[in-house]
Amino acid sequence: KIVIPQNANEQVSFAAQELVYFFKLSTGFTLNVVTDAVINNDLNSKYLSIDRTKLLKEAKVDTEDLNLGESGFIINSLFGKHNFTINC
Repeated sequence: KIVIPQNANEQVSFAAQELVYFFKLSTGFTLNVVTDAVINNDLNSKYLSIDRTKLLKEAKVDTEDLNLGESGFIINSLFGKHNFTINC
């Protein structure tokens, strides 16, 4: 799954759709895009989180002091699971 904020702007929505497209092109698998309003931070869940979702906040990943620019990203493995955060 790709998780975006419930109030995602156009740039974040576009980033999610681009990720869906290129992931499918590379793997043949289509990822679903959902908002953070409909997903919970479950230890068994696997997801890619784009922008500052509630999942990012709940995981206590601090991005405030990082200068990621418009195309920066963070890759984290939380709780032994691989959850990725892309900051737009």
